[in-house]
Amino acid sequence: MADTVAQDVAFDAWLRNQCARLRGHVLARHLAPPAEVEQATPGGDATLEEWARWYGQLRAWVWHQDETPSERQEAEERLLDALHGKPRQVRLTDGTTVQVYPKGMEALLWFRARDMMLAWLDDRLQLLHEAARTGQLERTEIPNPSDVLEAATEEMTRQLALLCHMACTPGPALPDTADDDPPQRYRDLHVWDLHFINRAFWNVNAAPLADLARIVGKSKGGSERMSWNVFQGTLAMRLRVAPEELAQNRSLISLLAQVRLAQPNLGDEIED
Repeated sequence: MADTVAQDVAFDAWLRNQCARLRGHVLARHLAPPAEVEQATPGGDATLEEWARWYGQLRAWVWHQDETPSERQEAEERLLDALHGKPRQVRLTDGTTVQVYPKGMEALLWFRARDMMLAWLDDRLQLLHEAARTGQLERTEIPNPSDVLEAATEEMTRQLALLCHMACTPGPALPDTADDDPPQRYRDLHVWDLHFINRAFWNVNAAPLADLARIVGKSKGGSERMSWNVFQGTLAMRLRVAPEELAQNRSLISLLAQVRLAQPNLGDEIED
C-alpha cells in the first residue's frame, strides 16, 4: 500500500512537471491563445485526473504544431519549386486560370525596361491631367489633349497586357514575338487580374530570395558584393556554357538557388 501511494505521488509530481514544461512551450510558440491556456490550467487543488486531462490537451496543441509545416519547411518547398522552374497558377476573375513562370536574366531586364516605361507614362499622364484641370495646358503645344491622353492610356493598357502575356508565356526565355501586340484576352483583363498576375510574378521571381536567406543564413564574411553581370559570367565559365544560354534558358532564381545552396556565402555577394 505504501509503495502504491509513493508511486502515485511520484507520478503526480512528474505529470505536473510535464504540464508546466508543455504549458511554457505552448505559450512561447503561440500554439493557443494565452487566455484559453490560463483558463484551462488546473488549480493547485486539482485532482490527478484533471491534471491528466490537462496534459492531454497540451499534447494535442503540440501535436497540431508538429503536423503543421514550419516556415522553414514551406520555404524549402518553394525553393524546390524555384529550382525546377515551376510556375505559379493564378485564378482570374472570370474563373479561368493562367500559369506565371520564373524568368531568366534577359527576360527580367525586358520586364524592368517596360516597368520603367509604364512609370514614365503614368507620371506624364498625371501631369497632363493636372495641367488640363488647372487650365495650365498650352494648346499651342498640345492642341488636342484628349487625343494625347487617350493614346497614352491605350499604350499603358497595351504595355500592361504585354507584361501579363509574357509573364504567362512558358519557360524562362521570351519569344521572338515579345514586342508584338498581346492577345485580346490580356487586353481585357480585369484590374484585379493584373494585380494577381503581378503578385504571382513577384512570388516566382523575387520571393524565393528571402527563402534562400531563411534556409542557408547570411554570410559573415566581408567580401565585396558581386554584380549580376559578373555573377552570370562567372557561373557560365564554371559551367562551361555561353552566358547568353544561362540568361535565356535558365531562370535567374533557379541559378541563384543552385549556387547559394551549394556555396551559401556566394548569394550574399550579389548586389540587391
